[in-house]
Amino acid sequence: MQRNPFILVYLFFAAVIFMVVNESFQAPGYHQPDPIKLRDLDSIVADDTLHVVMGYNSVNYFVYKGTPMGYQYEMVQQLCSEHGWFLDLHVTNDVEKAFQYVAFGDCDLLAMELTVAQNRYPRIVFTNSLYSMRSLLVQKIDSNGNIPVKTLADLDGKKIVIPRKTIYRRQLQHLADSMGIKIEIIGEMSLGTEDLTTRWPNRATPSSISVCLFRSPNPLRGLLIVNR
Repeated sequence: MQRNPFILVYLFFAAVIFMVVNESFQAPGYHQPDPIKLRDLDSIVADDTLHVVMGYNSVNYFVYKGTPMGYQYEMVQQLCSEHGWFLDLHVTNDVEKAFQYVAFGDCDLLAMELTVAQNRYPRIVFTNSLYSMRSLLVQKIDSNGNIPVKTLADLDGKKIVIPRKTIYRRQLQHLADSMGIKIEIIGEMSLGTEDLTTRWPNRATPSSISVCLFRSPNPLRGLLIVNR
């Protein structure tokens, strides 16, 4: 029986590829990724601990004279108290990192003000909404008292700074496409939403604008322009 040389060649290359990949996994310095932790309600009950990640700001979580306070913090504390759980708190203003904490099982709950969006992040499920919010566009008035942006059309050619990995990027891109204008969107990793409204306008150029959210009792649409 005559052997097909092409089959032998394919088998040879397959064997070589397997050897190379296998050696790379065993090479010095290679770190096997940590497996995803699968946690559910039974796991939380068994541990008597609820692992929560939330942002640090003057509304949802802050420490005043050594005492933790805040809207989201008090809600989570009440939840733990009702079930007899301990609270293990992780704090970050990086939304991307907060999502990762939950998606990979390091935390059970993400307590932040987030816009509900379908398929926003893999393995993440939103609770029912607590309140409605509206986007704010915060800008710095120049030294002559002039307001750079008075209407949405004035955003053409401007730089807009937003918290990294937030829903603002999608909103601004939709706004730019619908109005036929160009907006340069800058994702700021080191600052949270609240910090953008206070710190960024003080060090921004007249062409730089920050975006934030505020709670509203009624569902509102569009961007509200605020001057600082």
